[in-house]
Amino acid sequence: MKFKKTLLIEMIVIGPPVVIVDEIVEHNRWAVRHRMIFQHHGRFYETKYRVPATELQDEQPYDAEPDEIECPEVWPISKKVTVYEKLPLIEHGKNCPKVLHVGPGYLHGDDDDTPYGIDGIAYCGRCHWTLA
Repeated sequence: MKFKKTLLIEMIVIGPPVVIVDEIVEHNRWAVRHRMIFQHHGRFYETKYRVPATELQDEQPYDAEPDEIECPEVWPISKKVTVYEKLPLIEHGKNCPKVLHVGPGYLHGDDDDTPYGIDGIAYCGRCHWTLA
């Protein structure tokens, strides 16, 4: 769908709630390139624009564009993202996850977090992992 350049510039200035996403996709010495997702009559559209990287550049959003700019329709799609973070150092017998004793067969008391051994192998009294 085509949108007037003046309307898109107003959206950049106004921001939310019309603008859903305005993210930097490229940054170089002269310009900062943005990707903007905006909502118009319940639908979502994407546009890209550039702004000067410093006050010495004479560039404004959509300077080199025609009066009407084609903005493709986009749809919000949820995605699952896996992130990897450092965990605190686990010290057995101190901050490891406590395993509750359920039923018979444990060789130490439920309140005993000290290591215990079975057949020459040492185990943590809290999480029951081997300490080898």
